[in-house]
Amino acid sequence: QYWPDVNTACGLSGGGSYIVYNIVSRVFADNFLGHTCVPLFFCISGYLFFFTISESYELSQYKRKIKSRCKSLLVPYVIANGVMIIAVTLLSVIKNQPIDFFNLLADFWQGEKGGPIDMPTWYIRDLMVVVVFSPIIFYAIKKSKWFLPVVILICWFLNVWWTSVPGLGIRSFLFFSI
Repeated sequence: QYWPDVNTACGLSGGGSYIVYNIVSRVFADNFLGHTCVPLFFCISGYLFFFTISESYELSQYKRKIKSRCKSLLVPYVIANGVMIIAVTLLSVIKNQPIDFFNLLADFWQGEKGGPIDMPTWYIRDLMVVVVFSPIIFYAIKKSKWFLPVVILICWFLNVWWTSVPGLGIRSFLFFSI
């Protein structure tokens, strides 16, 4: 049987099969949506980024795209993480705890849990990084056609990547490139 006996694990023993419950628990409890949606969002972001780019991808186009992404990505990222840093600083002051400004500044990019201090903004951080690397991605794909995305896909399956620096994740580069 493909579906494990979730009913027994959840104390729902009894007659009958709860196939709808099993499906819903798989989709939500096993983080199926999280593992599906994030790559999809990177694909959509890459498509929308390169949609209006000409075959030559000139410097003026890159500057225009970067300026646009500063407004739509960088400003919200700085505001969201800035609010969290202010909140953490205020809590430290209220609790009379020492404040380490260097750690707070580092938390803008990577905190203790591997993401920014406002954890949901990790996606924006990674998206900003691939946008900065977009000319390299564009020309590498233009020269190699399908080869580069296939190589990155293989690396993703094998869990092999050239760095573990936050923001330079394989998932963002792979699905943005696709």
